[in-house]
Amino acid sequence: MSKAILAVILAVLSWFTAESHADAEMAEALGARAYDRAEWPHWIDEDRDGQTTRQEVLAEESIVAPVWTPDERRVAAGVWICPFTGERVTNPHELDIDHLIPLAYAARHGGESWSRAQKRRFANDLSHPSHLVAVVARANRAKGSRGPASWMPDYDRCGYAQAWAFECMVHAPEGLACGLTDWRSIGRALREC
Repeated sequence: MSKAILAVILAVLSWFTAESHADAEMAEALGARAYDRAEWPHWIDEDRDGQTTRQEVLAEESIVAPVWTPDERRVAAGVWICPFTGERVTNPHELDIDHLIPLAYAARHGGESWSRAQKRRFANDLSHPSHLVAVVARANRAKGSRGPASWMPDYDRCGYAQAWAFECMVHAPEGLACGLTDWRSIGRALREC
């Protein structure tokens, strides 16, 4: 990431105040915002090419041309580098597709009021590569639905913080309000880059 972009992100981070995110953080602390995974349809075939969102992410993120099943609907093999651990993976069954901003987190931070169509769009968004990432399953499970204040990978923290900052800014107009403690954690990580 260029120094100019990093400076803009840090300036935006300094703009955020506790008041602008107090409601989302209070609701999260009290557990007031419900999350029902069934309300967030994911791994759909949006473009009707026979490949679900999961398969599209696997194909896009393989660092070699992926090998497809004979019906060309599933990725059978490829090579992936997990952005959370740096591990090289060749079996797609060892990978989860991670929503960088977890669906439950999004629900707690403004997404619970979205329509089903908006939730579906968020859950399957392929418009920018940081939104959905192929990661080793145990890293995804370790992260769970936590934001950067509670969990960051040991590997490539800078890239993770940059991706979170980008995702929070991209989805803010839709009503996603990333928590202040998460913004502070992102800011600390970016200053250490």
